[in-house]
Amino acid sequence: MGYRFGKRVKFYLGCVLEVIYGRANNCMLCGDFAEDMLCKSCQSKIKYSVIEGEVEKEGIRFKYYSCAYYNSLVKEMIIRLKYKSDFDCGVLLTQLMERLIREKEISFDYITYVPCSEEAFRKRGYNQSEFLSKKLSELTGKSVIHCLIKSKSTKDQIGLDRDARWTNLENSFVVENYKAIKDKKILLIDDVITTGATAFYCGKALLLCGCREVNILTAAKSAI
Repeated sequence: MGYRFGKRVKFYLGCVLEVIYGRANNCMLCGDFAEDMLCKSCQSKIKYSVIEGEVEKEGIRFKYYSCAYYNSLVKEMIIRLKYKSDFDCGVLLTQLMERLIREKEISFDYITYVPCSEEAFRKRGYNQSEFLSKKLSELTGKSVIHCLIKSKSTKDQIGLDRDARWTNLENSFVVENYKAIKDKKILLIDDVITTGATAFYCGKALLLCGCREVNILTAAKSAI
């Protein structure tokens, strides 16, 4: 609890200092001059794109959307958000995600997110997917609802092949607060989609508990 509190204090302190002193005219990624958070060169390297696809298994199908491929710059931003508490990177990613929502006119009642393990939360002090969800909530006006829990410990997906990724996460997620999602359309948020195993099993758990529809939105699309 103390570590989690410390992470949040660090984040909010940074926000306050930014309001008081302003942001230097430097790109947050390369350090060059920038009128905004990113210079024009880094903005172009992100290569925003509307990526659409489907993940299907066991006769269940979910639509997914991503706003960029997992190129070197997007990868750096996600790593900085996920492991280095660089919340500015998360803000930039959610701006792209909100743009995709508008362009594709994605309809949903609530936002929820892929949960992390207790061990990961203790280590980082936050869940990067929850952070993205809360920032998207501010941009879209839709509420975030906490309803998914990771119910068992699993291996890190990194390094596993396609089949092992699916086996690793099977039956790993359960739903709480299921009454709140009954007959609702849910937008499920994560940072990256690769095989779709994580998002699929989260979506399946939501459907089995009465959710009407689940669409998946991630910051990036990766490949094994």
